[in-house]
Amino acid sequence: MDADHSLHRKLRLAFLGLALGPLLVAGLALSVGAYRLQDRQTEAIQRQVGRTIVSEFHNYLGILILELEEPLRRRGMAGLEADGFQSLADGLVAFEPMFIEVAVLDAQGGVLARASRFEPVIARGSAGIAALPEVTAAVIGQTAAIGGIRHYGPTNEPMIGLAVPSVDPRTGRPEGVILAQARFRRVWDLTQPLPGLPQLNSYILDHAGQVIAHRNPSVVLARTVRPMPETDGFGRGLGSDWVFSTSESFVIGGRRFVVVVEQPLLSALKLPGGAVVIVTLVLLFGGVGAWVLVRYSRRAILAPIDALAEAVRDVEAGDMSRRAPVESSDEIGALAMAFNSMTGRVAGLLNDLGESEEKFRLVMESASDALVVIDAEGKIVSWNGAATRMFGYQPAEIMGRNVSLLMPEHLRERHDQILARLRAKIDARIRTDPREQPAMRQDGTLFPVEVTLAGFSFKGNRFYSGIMRDISARKEAESNIRFLARHDALTGLANRVVLRERLDEILPQTGARQMHCLLFIDLDNFKLVNDVLGHSFGDRLLVEVAGRLRSIEGGHNIVCRHGGDEFILLAPDIRTRERAAELAERVLAVMGDAFAIDAQAIEVGCSIGISVAPDDGTDAETLIRKADIAMYKAKEKGRLGYQFFTAAMDHQMVERRELEKSLRRGLRDGEIFIHLQPKVRLGDGGVTGFEALARWQSAEHGLVPPVRFIPLAEECGLVGAIGDVVLRRTLETLAGWRAAGRKVLPVAVNLSAVQLGNPALAGEIGALLREFDLPPSLLELELTESMLMGDVDQVRAILFRLKDQGIRLSIDDFGTGYSSLSYLKRFPVDVLKIDRSFVTDLPGDPEGEALCLAIIHMAKALSLDVIAEGVETEAQSLFLARHGCDYAQGFHFARPVPVDEAAEYLPDARVSDRTV
Repeated sequence: MDADHSLHRKLRLAFLGLALGPLLVAGLALSVGAYRLQDRQTEAIQRQVGRTIVSEFHNYLGILILELEEPLRRRGMAGLEADGFQSLADGLVAFEPMFIEVAVLDAQGGVLARASRFEPVIARGSAGIAALPEVTAAVIGQTAAIGGIRHYGPTNEPMIGLAVPSVDPRTGRPEGVILAQARFRRVWDLTQPLPGLPQLNSYILDHAGQVIAHRNPSVVLARTVRPMPETDGFGRGLGSDWVFSTSESFVIGGRRFVVVVEQPLLSALKLPGGAVVIVTLVLLFGGVGAWVLVRYSRRAILAPIDALAEAVRDVEAGDMSRRAPVESSDEIGALAMAFNSMTGRVAGLLNDLGESEEKFRLVMESASDALVVIDAEGKIVSWNGAATRMFGYQPAEIMGRNVSLLMPEHLRERHDQILARLRAKIDARIRTDPREQPAMRQDGTLFPVEVTLAGFSFKGNRFYSGIMRDISARKEAESNIRFLARHDALTGLANRVVLRERLDEILPQTGARQMHCLLFIDLDNFKLVNDVLGHSFGDRLLVEVAGRLRSIEGGHNIVCRHGGDEFILLAPDIRTRERAAELAERVLAVMGDAFAIDAQAIEVGCSIGISVAPDDGTDAETLIRKADIAMYKAKEKGRLGYQFFTAAMDHQMVERRELEKSLRRGLRDGEIFIHLQPKVRLGDGGVTGFEALARWQSAEHGLVPPVRFIPLAEECGLVGAIGDVVLRRTLETLAGWRAAGRKVLPVAVNLSAVQLGNPALAGEIGALLREFDLPPSLLELELTESMLMGDVDQVRAILFRLKDQGIRLSIDDFGTGYSSLSYLKRFPVDVLKIDRSFVTDLPGDPEGEALCLAIIHMAKALSLDVIAEGVETEAQSLFLARHGCDYAQGFHFARPVPVDEAAEYLPDARVSDRTV
């Protein structure tokens, strides 16, 4: 068999590996150790040779430098005459045979004397040798210096330049230099092969990598250059052959030299004869041992394994009586015994597995649905864990009992009938589609299930299996979906679908004396709540409103959320308009109390529009539209009230929509402009600034008063855009006054909640001030108290960024909102403005006087300025001035005027001198 041969091959390879592996490793280790020892010995020898050359090179050049320094130490150059310089040069050449030429130079490099062994002497004058690098190095460093290797023509040999400076001991300055050209062939001799080491090749490199000494002169004369060695070891040598090299670097006279000693690679790696013999013997004996081990393994291991493999094949073929022979007590024998034991156990298990009850039980227990099996009489014979979790019965409590126990009592008789019909069928194999029905837990609670029924026969008996799935969550979700389809998700009130269904139901049946009313309820200032306090706060407020409206819903009335902050209350069969009015009053009453949300008391009233069927319409769409129109009329009349629909309101609603369209066009076409109302100092009547007020000159409607278009802008979301226009017009006016050379006074601009909700507000205003080149001190921004009650951290950050720019901040209409000392301390406020409602009845109104005085004293305690709005009489002005109010504005001093007229107040004028 291929598998058997493969196993034999694997085992033979394994035995060979086990036998030869350690021996081969040992032989390799011996070889590596021998080579490593040889490598270290070679390296030590080469380094010793290199160091010897370095030492000899040092001694040779050191002696020559000492011979040049000796006459300078004795007498120096200062006392020598021209003949003395020549004598010094001649003497050095005559005394030292290694000197080819000697020159005496002055401190500037001029030649004072020159002597040559082979050329005539040049007594004086420049010979071009003053520019040699060794001369320069000696003069600058004031120490001996060595030059490069040069070729000397007359004798065709290399020479090396040596320069020794003479330094004046009194001044420390160089007096001159002795320059000598010394023979370098002596250094060549140092690179000759040593006795007994002919394989070593030594040479010397200068700092540029040029060979300057080699046993072969032609290598030096050819000016051979090789890369400077970086590390010792194996690599390419001077002749590009593989070598083992070592190097020794040294410096003499400011010059760096490198001695390199190379040995051919084969010579460096040559093993001693003894090491070769040892390795050979180890491998030979290892091979013999491996052959013996393989032969023994084949007889002791492979043969029993073959017998075991044959037994396995027989069992695999179905012969469960086959057993493997056990011929030894070793691991293979134990394996054969284990195989025989396993074969016996498998034979027994195969007989037991004829029954599939265990498999069926495992499947049932792993199911997530309840699986219940009953016999033909309806008694439970199988019950899984999911059924216990679903119904609460333990298997011991339910097994053998009738399955009708799991059903409500009113379904049990029907179940018995169905079971009887199933028993009457000849074929027991049935399967039903899933159906929904109620089930009952052990504690008596009912819940919906989805049941699928199937029938089967086993050993001649009929059984029926039921798969039951708890669908409570699905039913609850379906119920929620149905609820949300007809109710508002936030408040839980009925939605427009329910409202229209109810209207469609009752309107066609309205009799001659019947009357149905529809109240269209819209929250006042809800947009401001959303803008200032956030949409999450607004949602909670809507839930609270819905709760109050439910209190008056009654048994017949229907309250629904129409959308946003709009609610509709339908009161069928109201009979009279007076009853409708009473219902509206009840709504206003329950909405009149403040709402407490997050420890804040929020007062949100409402405006109500009422339409009555059949007088105002006989269909749902008409009644809702007319109630909506009446609601807007209620808002125009001052909010917190209600209005019945009248025929005239249709025309007014059309006008309002036209006005809204005109306002949008006016913003686009630049119809919004400003008037300025002066602010005066109560102490002397001097004008200290202005307040910018929006005006609209409509192309279709002419000059529209602010009381008409500002509320409209707030309702349709245009107040932020109007605020941006007013701010730009104000800055344009201030820039124009400055350009005309006029004295400019600060102007206050009202901010809307929409603008303050913009995190980039401070940056945008700063950009506008830079665009018009205006100092921030000319701009004052007015905010209402309610605008500070939203996201406090964000509002505070924005106000501090504005304050850091130098812009003044004031609280407008102070006292009418959520007056609080805490936020006055937290926000960088400069001015408090007393609302006109507190000023109107001054003096003589005790409550108004008390409020004004409290605001003035509080502002003074916080170092804030106070300005009163709506001052229209002299008595009001005197009262405020007498009690410490700083500034005032109102018709008593000046009405809002166009920009051109406002400019007349600029040059140190007093309002009292003008006609108001």
